[in-house]
Amino acid sequence: MQNEVTRVRVDEALVNYALEIVKRTRESEQLSLGVSPRGAQMLYRAAQAIAFIHGRNFCTPDDFKQLVVPVFAHRVLVNARY
Repeated sequence: MQNEVTRVRVDEALVNYALEIVKRTRESEQLSLGVSPRGAQMLYRAAQAIAFIHGRNFCTPDDFKQLVVPVFAHRVLVNARY
C-alpha cells in the first residue's frame, strides 16, 4: 500500500500551495520555529495517503487543509510573546 500511495497524483499548484504554507510558518512572528523541508515532505505524503484512503488517485486542496495541523503541530514552536 505504501507504494500505491506514492502513485497518487499531486498537481503542481497543490505543491506550491503546501510550500507557501510552510514558508509562512517560517516567516510568522507568532512562531519561533517554522516547518522544515522534511515537514513539507510529510504533508505531501500524508495528503497522498488520505486521498488513497478515500479511493482517489489524485489529491485535492482539502486533503492538505485537513492535515496541516496534525502534521505540523509538533513541527512548530510558538513564540512565547504571543
